[in-house]
Amino acid sequence: MEYLLVKFRENRSVIIDDHEQGKTNEVIELVGGQHSVTLGGKVDYLPTEQTVVINTTSVVSPHEIQFT
Repeated sequence: MEYLLVKFRENRSVIIDDHEQGKTNEVIELVGGQHSVTLGGKVDYLPTEQTVVINTTSVVSPHEIQFT
């Protein structure tokens, strides 16, 4: 398993590959590889979507992305 941390100024649902997978500002466990990431709720953030490739992560060292 791999780990992703999506940072945002407030708590939102994290949508990975069109499925809700967790919340912002919390480590999310997922299968490694390429993923499309966006947030739930009102689209008041940039970028509106991010594509990431996740591998060789750990729960204490997740891949980190940020929406602003």
